[in-house]
Amino acid sequence: MTAENRSNSLAKRRYPNKASWYQDEADTKRMRAAFYATKDTLGYASLSEFINAAVNEKVAGLEAAYNDGQPWQPLDAGEIPQGKPARRPSPGLVTAPAVPAQKYLAALVRRVHGNSPGRWARTVGSLFSTAATGLRLS
Repeated sequence: MTAENRSNSLAKRRYPNKASWYQDEADTKRMRAAFYATKDTLGYASLSEFINAAVNEKVAGLEAAYNDGQPWQPLDAGEIPQGKPARRPSPGLVTAPAVPAQKYLAALVRRVHGNSPGRWARTVGSLFSTAATGLRLS
């Protein structure tokens, strides 16, 4: 979205929609510093314009990566569940591991079953009965 399109989009409404979220204080300060340091170079008139551009860039990347470049069906604010978020896996388990699969699997099972080698070895054995024979879990 160009700066002109952004301005036209905001000018159509007397007051644009307001969004809010929780953010770590250090990340908020970092964001403000990035905006302030680049506002003259990049031409963002306000922090809101800067945030909108950053979010739109991220959303376009997600659409390209996960939705064949197509926008998802828009959602109103009330359509996203409110309250305590569902438990999510730790960020380290969401991305592909940078370690061999055997170590990754052992760490994953250890996370689920704690440090009980017998328990997690049995879990790995039941999941991968043939592959587990060569799997070192130490």
